[in-house]
Amino acid sequence: MMTEDKLDFFLMTRSDIRSVADLKGKVVGISYPGSTTHLVAESIMRHFNLEPGRDVSLFPTGDNQARLVALETGRVAAAIGTPPYNVLAPAKGLKVLLWARDYVAIPQNALIVTDKKIQQSPDQVKRMIKGTIEALQFIKREKEESIEIAAKWLRIDRQKAKAVLDSVFPLYSADGTMTDVMLQAALDVEIQRGKIEKKLALWDIADRTLLLEAQKELGMK
Repeated sequence: MMTEDKLDFFLMTRSDIRSVADLKGKVVGISYPGSTTHLVAESIMRHFNLEPGRDVSLFPTGDNQARLVALETGRVAAAIGTPPYNVLAPAKGLKVLLWARDYVAIPQNALIVTDKKIQQSPDQVKRMIKGTIEALQFIKREKEESIEIAAKWLRIDRQKAKAVLDSVFPLYSADGTMTDVMLQAALDVEIQRGKIEKKLALWDIADRTLLLEAQKELGMK
């Protein structure tokens, strides 16, 4: 199953950066090599005809907070971030230049298990799926209460929590569905990144069986 249909990553920059083209010859902060922030940064740069490693340097700077500090102190000209930093960064004179979901068509946040786990504990996996679907439905149905919960969990005021969730509410899946389009996009990216020559089908990497059973038991199918 997948909990988000689209990416919630964004490119935050110094105030003097007006476009991705302005990043040529500069440094962009990511969390660490091989991470999703690395993938997103590479994809965005190439979309705008900048080759990572040649036109733009991608520099590992740690977690969201560390990337924000690197941006504030001038160690990097831009960085990949995730909420709530789309709200926190502008408060520090920085800006969100673009959202990855507009340029990188892959899903985010999946439930991943081993074949052994599915064989030995299918009921446990299905309960996890059902609980997650119920949470996704709660988020979509009870937005105001979700904002209150997020404010406490993120330790930010309600206004900031609302701004954060307003940007991610549209990304949440309603029922964990994995479409062939999303799966193929994710598979294509990983085949390219891993330089895999073996031909892989969607069902070599994914299995909808327990998801469909869970959705049916919840009265959704």
